[in-house]
Amino acid sequence: MKIVFDFDSLFSNLMEETFFAEKPLEYIEEHCLDQTFMKAGAADFLEKLMLKGIKLGLISSHPERITKKILLYFDIYGYFYFTGTAGQFCRQYADSVKETKEPDESPVFVIKSISEVKKIKECMPNAQIFSDFREVLY
Repeated sequence: MKIVFDFDSLFSNLMEETFFAEKPLEYIEEHCLDQTFMKAGAADFLEKLMLKGIKLGLISSHPERITKKILLYFDIYGYFYFTGTAGQFCRQYADSVKETKEPDESPVFVIKSISEVKKIKECMPNAQIFSDFREVLY
């Protein structure tokens, strides 16, 4: 089994997107840990899933180096087999289907962002999507 989360389903970010848009990437990278908090219960939930052998992925619209910095800070970077954007995930999925001629195992998604849900639904119309990690039964 695979479960793919979006960044907002696991983390709370106190900086508004408009604030991010006005600052250079270096500033955001420098201050991202000051404003990012893991949601209550998320770390324990991820650890339980990982220990059960469930493959975990993370999609994020944040630049990869910022996502990696945050995951390393919360000591969960190694939990994920995939980190990247929804578009990257869809391309990887499509490439897998081309290579094997069969659809890859369709993961369960935990996504809060409407735009990310739309992207996933475009490449995986039958994807099972939840909006909160607590909704996923394990």
